[in-house]
Amino acid sequence: MKVKIGRTTYRVEFKHSQIGGIGRNKFGKIRLYAGRTFCRILSDGRKGARFGGKEKSKGVAYQNPQDEYNKECGRKIALARALELFPKKDRKKFWEAYLTRGEYIK
Repeated sequence: MKVKIGRTTYRVEFKHSQIGGIGRNKFGKIRLYAGRTFCRILSDGRKGARFGGKEKSKGVAYQNPQDEYNKECGRKIALARALELFPKKDRKKFWEAYLTRGEYIK
């Protein structure tokens, strides 16, 4: 998914992992999780930082071991966490692009 804000093109990438583990939340408390969804926002629109894209932000959503796997829910949580560093007007553009992905918009 690509989003253009001003003269900068951003690319949003998602990665899903259904391998559980033990991690720490933002308060340092230990927690178990059944899977994770990663969201990375790169600044130049190229795929992957190894090809020159600069990572501007990232977010992670953890799946509770008692929950069913839901790809869409994980993506929304990870994207919301990755967008915390962006101003509200820019976040709105990312959400519009995410919610209308796959649609042709003139």
